[in-house]
Amino acid sequence: MRKIRRRKIKHFNKLASSYDSFMSELVRPEYNADLTMVDGRIGWKIKFSPNCSVKFVLLEHEENSIYLSTIETTPDEECRGMGYGSLVMNLIANIADKYNSTIHLIASSFGDKKVEERLLREWYSKFGFEDFDRSQRMVRYPKGSSNDTGSDYDSDDKIDRF
Repeated sequence: MRKIRRRKIKHFNKLASSYDSFMSELVRPEYNADLTMVDGRIGWKIKFSPNCSVKFVLLEHEENSIYLSTIETTPDEECRGMGYGSLVMNLIANIADKYNSTIHLIASSFGDKKVEERLLREWYSKFGFEDFDRSQRMVRYPKGSSNDTGSDYDSDDKIDRF
């Protein structure tokens, strides 16, 4: 009984430390990320101009794994298509590579102006995500991991904003 309890505690500490390392990277001053409420959850907001920002929520998933539950550019009408969401996805992907973390998500659109699912999946694919199964689930393995399929995504791309 004691061995099992120790193993669970060790697993929990390892899970918490990988998630904490990932999250602590976001508070670096050069990213200018602030905590905010996003769809009733605590998330992050990165401001790009007085009017445009990207909000996102990252959750613990499993060992060395993060779940991206939300990413949205606001306000939608004014700021969509300007590349801000792509900048944030590059940032998240680079941090995931640094901490050898897998990212999971469900590719579904929400809000007033929904994006076609096919286009959304194509957008996520640009950052190394691939279909996880026949549902809307997608996964992105860390670059260089044994699961990495060698997509066209290049985590060494320079991001001028950051």
